[in-house]
Amino acid sequence: MDRGTRIAHGCTIVHNRDTRRSLVLDPGLDKLQAFLLEMVSGDELSLDGAMHVSGLSRTVCAQVLETLVRGGFMVRLQHDAYVRRDGSTAPLRPV
Repeated sequence: MDRGTRIAHGCTIVHNRDTRRSLVLDPGLDKLQAFLLEMVSGDELSLDGAMHVSGLSRTVCAQVLETLVRGGFMVRLQHDAYVRRDGSTAPLRPV
């Protein structure tokens, strides 16, 4: 059963497992997003670095970085570094 917290007349926030998870996940994703947006073409980020910046698990960071690879924003190198692409339409091959 979910427990609620009354915050104003007639308003209740329901606390459940998903809410607790989002309280950890959302700030971590915000931190990682801010870091990634500061990167310029050629900047590298390792999986360990993403975990350090965000405080998120290895699995979550890997999912985020692999999604960026699939979207063409980053490329994954053989030594598990992720490199920010330059935004051109030409494919970038791993080194």
